[in-house]
Amino acid sequence: MRFVVTLVLGLVFGGTAHANDAVWEALRTPGAVVVVRHSYAPGTFDPPTARIDDCTTQRNLDEAGRAQARKIGEEFKRHGIAVGAVFSSPLCRCMDTGRLAFGQAEAWRPLMGSLRDQELRQR
Repeated sequence: MRFVVTLVLGLVFGGTAHANDAVWEALRTPGAVVVVRHSYAPGTFDPPTARIDDCTTQRNLDEAGRAQARKIGEEFKRHGIAVGAVFSSPLCRCMDTGRLAFGQAEAWRPLMGSLRDQELRQR
C-alpha cells in the first residue's frame, strides 16, 4: 500500500499547476491513502459542553465549509481519483466533510482525539 498524505485544501484551492499535477498523479496510484482535515468550521475549539452524540453542541461546518467539501469531491472526480472507504473522526464537521466530498463517511473513533477524556488521553 502506498501512502500519499497531502493538504487537500491547498491542492484543490491553490498551488502551482506542476506541483498539483504530480500530486494528482500520485493519488491515482492504487492503494494510495489520503488524509484530509475537515473543511471550514468557524471558531477554534469545541465548547467545553460539546458532546459527540449531539451536533448542536459542536463546532460545525458553515456554508463556506460545506462548499469546500463539495469542491473537494468535485476535484477528485474531475481528476479521475477513485475513492474507496472514507474513515472519519465521529465529530460532525468531519463526518459532514466526508459525506459532502465523497458521499460517504464511516466514523472511526481513533481519528477523534481525546477531547476532555483524561483516560482516553492517557491511552
